[in-house]
Amino acid sequence: MSGLEPLIASGFTAAGKAAPAAVGRLAAAIGLKLAKSWTWRWRVARDVRRQTGSTFPAKRYRAWLKGVAGRDLRRPIGEAGAELTVTLDEALSGDKSWSVRDDRHSVALMLVQATYLAAVALSEPGDAALLQETWAQARHDELLGHVAQKASGRPLLSREDRGALLLTESSARRRRRLAALGVSEDRVTNALDLLNSNTPVIKPGNLLIVVGSFGAGKSELAEAWIRQRIGDYEGGSSLSVPVWLHASDLGHRPLDESLSHHAKLDEPCAIVVDGLDEVDGQVAARIVERVGVFVETNAQSVALLTSRHGVLPKSDEQQPWDGVTADQARLLIEAVSGTSHATWDWNPMLIESVRRPFFAIGAGVLLAEGARPSSQADLVRRLVELALAMPSSASVSVQDSELYQLLVQAAVALVTNGGTSDSLTFQERQKIRTTRLITGSDSCAEFTLPIFQQWFAAQALLSQDGLLTEAISGPSSFDRWRWSMSIAGLSAPTADAFDAFAQTILQANPGAAAWVLEQVSSARGWPNRKANQFVDPSTAGARILHATRMWINATGV
Repeated sequence: MSGLEPLIASGFTAAGKAAPAAVGRLAAAIGLKLAKSWTWRWRVARDVRRQTGSTFPAKRYRAWLKGVAGRDLRRPIGEAGAELTVTLDEALSGDKSWSVRDDRHSVALMLVQATYLAAVALSEPGDAALLQETWAQARHDELLGHVAQKASGRPLLSREDRGALLLTESSARRRRRLAALGVSEDRVTNALDLLNSNTPVIKPGNLLIVVGSFGAGKSELAEAWIRQRIGDYEGGSSLSVPVWLHASDLGHRPLDESLSHHAKLDEPCAIVVDGLDEVDGQVAARIVERVGVFVETNAQSVALLTSRHGVLPKSDEQQPWDGVTADQARLLIEAVSGTSHATWDWNPMLIESVRRPFFAIGAGVLLAEGARPSSQADLVRRLVELALAMPSSASVSVQDSELYQLLVQAAVALVTNGGTSDSLTFQERQKIRTTRLITGSDSCAEFTLPIFQQWFAAQALLSQDGLLTEAISGPSSFDRWRWSMSIAGLSAPTADAFDAFAQTILQANPGAAAWVLEQVSSARGWPNRKANQFVDPSTAGARILHATRMWINATGV
């Protein structure tokens, strides 16, 4: 590289904002001079060669400079740099020595950057300082992205530039995934780097399908893997070009066509295909077959694909992935929340759930925003509702009445029967599989996370007559239903509904009810007025009297 890359963002900075018109006039004057003066163009070409140490067809370069000087060079490099790079490459490609280069766009961009700086050097010292800051500089990675968009077909970049562009694209994907949770990439980068120790080792000529539940971090694991491949490629230890594809793009486009935008026909590739669970099962199977053929017939090629359970028939190519370790989850939560030791006394169900990075980040967000869960049941409720609120196939489950009722029905049956039966027909089971909440066999559905099952079962406790009494009637039943009862108590929509809930469980089993109310009381009890929207001073006295009578009637005088 030329050493020109660490450049500041394009546009007027604080210093340049004071005189944008002056900058425009100075840039226009330089452009006009270059368009008219053969001597100035020769001087710029000489300086560009000195700065970059690169050889290029000087005559063709000067002809290009004459054509663009009076028009495009008036614009800041951040605005015009990509377009100038493409036109310079086209101008120089008439020379055979240039046209055969595999890094033409990288070198052309380097020459454009040097052209701006060489043109600035022709100005008076005071003007040059202002122009250099506001007109002649831009972030190299942003320019690379613009060049890739402007180039016809695959951009011809050096390994270093291609690696920088791939990392920029990787960061953009991660930012999009985190945006739904309102978390910046910088906030969790160090914690997500823990995934580097979990990335699979795939031998050349092979593919691996990472299979995991909703929120398990399959895409983040694949992102960590592709970043390692980018580092290997950029450093020269691997010839395989890293390529990120999405299954939805391959459903209607041949694999070779998709790869042609990233690599030459004879180049090996390190491929990620993300989201097999977001296409039809038959389409997913075809994608796996095509990728498998490619890596087997292209030396040094490898592939990693991601899917949730149940999309593809089980095979030796699949590797289960259901999240990070409990210690890694704790570090991720603490990185997001800024709170240490936040998870030490959480129950096993919650620890198992936050091993999925999506839920670990969600828990950290809740803690950081001061929406500190009042209990473990409250955290479970908030995490599930955060997941269901995101636009996805999971959110459809609470928008579609039929799907919602089937999920509630399945949850009740699974809790009641200890996970051995879902009480659904085959057709009903296939319907709820369209959400990202369900996995399991063809004979029995299974929620991808236990907290989803507990949440949907809790909705039934609030709406189905007699179910709450049955759930708390005995030790084994209570053990299966206790977390759903706690979530139900927190989800009761009104004060009257909550009082009726409390009365039912107290009359049925006051000892078990005491445990449930302990989980609920910190959010709805008298001491926590800010978190409790149901304490109305005008009715509080009557409710306290009613609660006292409930306890006396349940336990005896």
